[in-house]
Amino acid sequence: YMITVGGSYTMDAVSIGLEGLYDRFQVSGLPGGDAVYYYGVSLNAAYALGPGISLEAQAAWTKADNNGSGHNIDALSVNAYEFDIGTAINF
Repeated sequence: YMITVGGSYTMDAVSIGLEGLYDRFQVSGLPGGDAVYYYGVSLNAAYALGPGISLEAQAAWTKADNNGSGHNIDALSVNAYEFDIGTAINF
């Protein structure tokens, strides 16, 4: 199952958003069906430069972990950090 929750707020040309997620899934085909957990959070911002054009940015963190519970797989623990900036053009 996966759970996500988020929200955003817009004031004039600026939009700010925050989102979080949690996921748990089984790895099929392994004895005991190892569980992998996935967490994440992101902060997003956008600034409208004009009609249909915006500058956007994001900072995000994600983590995947199986706590070493695997029978046939090693302990998995991954932390990822992401920083993005770009433009969106809609027409």
